[in-house]
Amino acid sequence: MKNRGAAGGALLIVGWLFILQGFGAALVSKVWGHSFGVTGIIEHFLATPWWTGLIIGVIGLTAVIVGHRLRSKDTS
Repeated sequence: MKNRGAAGGALLIVGWLFILQGFGAALVSKVWGHSFGVTGIIEHFLATPWWTGLIIGVIGLTAVIVGHRLRSKDTS
């Protein structure tokens, strides 16, 4: 695939955003009892547990790992 580097870069950006939103929202929800970002929007419409942010953070972590592997395969 020709655009592995570009796809890997996009996954890195999306992954880091999910990590910040997910783990940050879980921390804020657990410590202060509020929500923000994507999980705040979801929580506004659906009743979700506080650990929903953790799931979003893990998805982001997976995206960062896959993006890093795609970019490293493109350079070798």
